[in-house]
Amino acid sequence: ACGDDAALRDDLLAMLDAHERVATPVPEMSTQSVPYTGQGSSGMLQPDTVVDGKYKIIELINDGGMGSVYRARRISDVKMDVALKVIKPGLDSKQVLARFHNERQALALMNHDNIAKILDAGMTELGRPYFVMELVKGLPLTRFCDENKLPIIQRLELFTKICSAVQHAHQKGIVHRDLKPNNILVGLYDDKPVPKVIDFGLAKALYQPLTEDSLHTRLHSFVGTWRYTAPEQALLNNLDIDTRADIYSLGVILYELLTGQTPIDRSRLQDAAEDEVVRIIREEEPPRPSEKIRSSAQLSSIAALRSLEPVRLQKLVRGDLDWIVMKALDKDRNRRYPSAGDLAAEVERYLRDEPVEAGPPTVRYRLMKFVRRHRGKVALAGFALATLVLAAVISSIGWARAYREQQRANQNARLARDQAAIAKAVNDFVRDDLVAEVDPHHSIQPDRPFVSNITMKKVLDRAAEKVGSRFADQPLVEAGIRHTIGKTYMGLGDYKSAQAHLERAEELRRRESGPDDPDRLESLHELGWLTVHVGANAERAESMLREAASRRADTLGRSHPAACKSRYALAVLLMNSKRGEAKEILEEVLQEQKKSLTPRHRDALVTQRELANVLKDEGNLREAERMLNEVLQIQSEILSKQHPDTLTTQNNLALVYDALNEFAKAEGLLLDLVKVSEHELGADHPAHLSYMINLAAVKHEREKYHEAIDIYSKIIPPLKAVAGAQGPDTLAAIQNQGAILLQIGKLKEAEPLLLEAYQGCRKVFGENDERTIGVIEHLKLLYESQQNQPEVKRWADLLEKARRKPPGD
Repeated sequence: ACGDDAALRDDLLAMLDAHERVATPVPEMSTQSVPYTGQGSSGMLQPDTVVDGKYKIIELINDGGMGSVYRARRISDVKMDVALKVIKPGLDSKQVLARFHNERQALALMNHDNIAKILDAGMTELGRPYFVMELVKGLPLTRFCDENKLPIIQRLELFTKICSAVQHAHQKGIVHRDLKPNNILVGLYDDKPVPKVIDFGLAKALYQPLTEDSLHTRLHSFVGTWRYTAPEQALLNNLDIDTRADIYSLGVILYELLTGQTPIDRSRLQDAAEDEVVRIIREEEPPRPSEKIRSSAQLSSIAALRSLEPVRLQKLVRGDLDWIVMKALDKDRNRRYPSAGDLAAEVERYLRDEPVEAGPPTVRYRLMKFVRRHRGKVALAGFALATLVLAAVISSIGWARAYREQQRANQNARLARDQAAIAKAVNDFVRDDLVAEVDPHHSIQPDRPFVSNITMKKVLDRAAEKVGSRFADQPLVEAGIRHTIGKTYMGLGDYKSAQAHLERAEELRRRESGPDDPDRLESLHELGWLTVHVGANAERAESMLREAASRRADTLGRSHPAACKSRYALAVLLMNSKRGEAKEILEEVLQEQKKSLTPRHRDALVTQRELANVLKDEGNLREAERMLNEVLQIQSEILSKQHPDTLTTQNNLALVYDALNEFAKAEGLLLDLVKVSEHELGADHPAHLSYMINLAAVKHEREKYHEAIDIYSKIIPPLKAVAGAQGPDTLAAIQNQGAILLQIGKLKEAEPLLLEAYQGCRKVFGENDERTIGVIEHLKLLYESQQNQPEVKRWADLLEKARRKPPGD
């Protein structure tokens, strides 16, 4: 085949020698190829045809745009099946043959486990060039992944191997230019999937810069696959294509592995003229992978092929994987990953739960990734809660939002530099004083041993001690950090610590930035919302939330999400005392959220849930049931069944069933709920304890008295610890346990509990509050059962006085 071409002969011998050194057997996979049985088109090789006196054609494997690939058998002492690709007529010009010579030596030097080896090259009897490659008996990448229902992690592991192969080729000066799933075959090696990149060398050989004699053909032909083509490669006069075109193609392949679809739908390109195809590829920004998944009509089947539920797939792809893919797909090649190795390293960082470079370099993001990576050491109250709390909490530092406000208001550059300094200081504090506490490389000191199971609360406690002294001369930095720590304490259920930090953050921000500063209003809102949760000093909570809602509406607009958020919190507070106003606020907020956000947005769903609670209190129980079921279904889909918002909705639905006297349904929901909340939030978290109170109340309704008493006995000590001895939930649990003991005749055990509940309710809620009145009624009944007439008269007088005095007087 080489004739008198000594250079060609030497190159082919070098390739064969390289193959003998690294040859790898390929296991059989019967679904790998489709035998050719019909009549071939012009130039198609028939079975049993001998090529170049060395290879016998067995069957056609694939007929592609640039050439036909056959399974062939080497005619020699060593029988070996190979893949033989023959260039199609019209592409076998002298210029192409000349370029073969420039590339053969590089191909011979390639030695990578994930690259199909080039074994031979030559000319057929009809003068058509051919390549001989290692026969990879496998399936195209996406087909293999789908047929085996590979989870996302395993798909990513395969992808990093593909990137490694492409990087190896780039180091040899070879650009593939036609990377796509059909050019990446996956076979089983020792029962492990191994990808093999095929057709290396062809694209480079066919698309190197041409002489003027061949430029006309270059300008009027395109060989490749549009959906995987980089924007700069889509221009038909692409004289400046480099390895970054392959990075784009790898980004498309990763997109398809995650979503089951390419960024640009095949149908759009098929139906479009060539100029329109080029415009789409070069100008239109594709949706992020998570958006593509969310909007897909085949979401359920796509998720099933990845061994996931639809909501889990969306959550898994959203964030890091979105950022990685979109960086690889950037229209500007200078903004893509510099190399395939860099792209592989980025994906490997994701697999190790490390921050990815394509992600936003914020404190919130990096701390969230740290907690995930050290979930065994950072014993948060459930990982789901940790992610929720840290995602919402640390973003509230507010410097980025303040910076945007400065831009919008066109304030001077000095303020921008100040905000950047705040951001850096906050980041340094989180890194050096918060995260370092659970990193043995930082926290092991001669005078302080490392504690491997330190909890996030202990980390916060240690870090909080340093805030005042460390940032004494940087009040806005101190405010940002205190706000962060306060919200984190709130998420962990330590309301007392949360209040101290939020109060200091609000004070500093008001003093330094003024009453209308967005961050000051955020601190004021959180402080008011915390007071609602604690259940103490309702007047103070109302004052703070009304101010936050009013100032946010004036500065940001009435329909702004932050303004709606404060009005929603105010409505929740007013539910007991001013239900009419609360309902009116909630209805207005919900309408604005549906317009400015979407009906399925998390905030809108929470507002709808609270409206359902209003309906329940008004006696419209079936409509409340319908609304809560609707919210619960959507939250389970878009958030997860374990998300705190979903858990709260499930709790509220159980209370509706309790009001409907459908106690079995209520108990079933609550039993499921407390199992999840204990696992996700922790046994001592206030929300879990609140759900336990409701479960005990339903068991009481079902006359399972001893089970209810056992629950109260179990939860009252942690309630006193986390919510305070006079917290609303603590007092409710104490009163309820006393009431059950009274009901079953255990008067001596009931008396101290009811007296404790009365003292607390009177102090916290006032003498005429319905909760206090309920305890008085129980005490009067207790003393009547004891026939203690003096005490009966005393509590009867207190009851009459409480009922006569209007609430709020």
